Amino acid sequence: LFPHKGTLHFKGLLHSRFSENSQNWFSWIYEHMKLSAGMDVLELGCGNGMLWKENADRIPEGSRMLLTDISSGMLEDSKRNLQGVKRGTFSYEVMDCNHMELQEQSFDVVVANFLLFYLRDVSRAVSEIYRVTRSGGTFFCATYGEHHMKEVEELVKEYNPKISLSAVRLYENFGLENGREILEKQFDHVSMVEYPDGLKVTDSKLLIDYIMSCHGNQKEFLVPEYDDFKVFLEKKLEKKGYISITKQAGLFIAKKKGC
Repeated sequence: LFPHKGTLHFKGLLHSRFSENSQNWFSWIYEHMKLSAGMDVLELGCGNGMLWKENADRIPEGSRMLLTDISSGMLEDSKRNLQGVKRGTFSYEVMDCNHMELQEQSFDVVVANFLLFYLRDVSRAVSEIYRVTRSGGTFFCATYGEHHMKEVEELVKEYNPKISLSAVRLYENFGLENGREILEKQFDHVSMVEYPDGLKVTDSKLLIDYIMSCHGNQKEFLVPEYDDFKVFLEKKLEKKGYISITKQAGLFIAKKKGC
């Protein structure tokens, strides 16, 4: 269920080049975390560590961050990206968030950035997260909504109705529409804030690269018709000068009652 690096790479390029919100995602999510000196922080599914690299000059002194991922390769990427960060203390551990060998009430803040919807047992993971969160602590959990990038799916289906970019609708597993209900089974207070943004894409090749990196059946149909599909997208671009794509992402803020 975990995303391929290619998908993450091309998605990252799309968002960095064509997002309408001038504040990038990592800066936005970090502001909501409101970290302070001396906190113990756990990040689940840290990927390449960009949350911390993008906010390196804002990390509070004396804070301790445990970065975890199920992929040892991603942890190595994090270590390389963060080796020049001088604020805070970082440690790294390969970990499955459904089975965390961590003591109860160990962390003031737990963060999972676009992770829970990949898990087969979300409820178990949330229970584990609640267990390791201290009384009065907070879990920050990012996810997508059902309309996220919907125009991309619509474009490929307009070109060929047989194409599907994904066999799994991740937001049905854990999304903006059902995340609060899932988190409230454990946490005492859950709120949600959406990240205001959208894409205006002007590069047909980059959009095709992203589409090709998805996990559906698109290559079967689009590889032999690459040039025709590129012409199809370029005709769409000619109408406005860009292709508008919805972004629907947000952050759940789940608090654990203090003693």
